[in-house]
Amino acid sequence: MHLPFKFYAFHKLLLHAEKAFELDFLLITPFGAIILEVKNMIGILELTENPSQLIQRKETGDINKIPCPAVQLNDYKYQLSQFFIDHNIPIQIFGAVVFASRKSFVKTFTNKAQILYRNEVRPFLRKFQNFHPQ
Repeated sequence: MHLPFKFYAFHKLLLHAEKAFELDFLLITPFGAIILEVKNMIGILELTENPSQLIQRKETGDINKIPCPAVQLNDYKYQLSQFFIDHNIPIQIFGAVVFASRKSFVKTFTNKAQILYRNEVRPFLRKFQNFHPQ
């Protein structure tokens, strides 16, 4: 991936803070750390709250539910912040849930996290070049 700023990308990164956690993608940029939690799911996807979950409805009629990826992302952001604190690394943390499949349709969203389709990842990352950390 090419972006208008330098970055380091880590894929399937396993770290330990309060517990072990694995990040799909972690980008370290001049503007902060960016977690991308990627879901490769097809069908109609509904993110619900109370309880927080993702409901997947496939064309076959199958219905699956999994824990909400927005909650997962926010937990990863917290765990990563603890990791950085433990290692005395002052850096801001951002993140997004990315639905990678072109055959996914997110019917209902949540305000708990930034939700993106894969074609929105580059514009999402480009906006950080205008961000100036404190």
